[in-house]
Amino acid sequence: MNEEGMIRSEQSIKIQLSNMSAQQADRVISFLDQCDAQLLRSQASIDENKRCLCISGQLRDFSDMELWNALRTRGALEKIILKFGDHGERQKGYAFAIFLTEEEACQALEQGRELRVGRRRVWLELSQRNACLAVCDIPLMCRVDDLVCEMSSFGQVVDLDVGMVGGMRTAFVEFSSRKEAEIAKLQIQRYFFGIRGMKVAWVDSKVLNNSI
Repeated sequence: MNEEGMIRSEQSIKIQLSNMSAQQADRVISFLDQCDAQLLRSQASIDENKRCLCISGQLRDFSDMELWNALRTRGALEKIILKFGDHGERQKGYAFAIFLTEEEACQALEQGRELRVGRRRVWLELSQRNACLAVCDIPLMCRVDDLVCEMSSFGQVVDLDVGMVGGMRTAFVEFSSRKEAEIAKLQIQRYFFGIRGMKVAWVDSKVLNNSI
């Protein structure tokens, strides 16, 4: 990769890490009925990313129930994950719809990318949620083998590299599923290698592949 591309990748990761303190947890909405809840239990082992679609539009204009009912016409839903930023004060223009099965998600998209919600429209597309993390300020005493061992306690590690970002030793790790990456992110932020409150950011897989 050329030097300019390396700089862009490094800047992208630094921006994500610096903005973490301003982010608020996602808000999840769900109105499962009893039948759907039973079906969900049978699908629990299926990676959420395989049954997920991205929703984009002026989502803050809709109530939770309006958005749920519109998506529910396309297929059986587990939940909708609403995204927030700017200290949680403003809802972002995209969210993620998790369907009960991979087939339901595919059928929802096959019916068209445009979905009417009342008098307005939102757009659906394949999910872009990834399973890649950047873990900032890794201690020098931590060897790559030690990192792989620790990360493997959270799930299957697909790829792991270590490089310098903004003068800090940073680990880039990709898990086999989004769920495993979410577990790892929470645990690393709590306590990892004797350190509390480590900074962790989601990183696009293209950045992960091109940053080292």
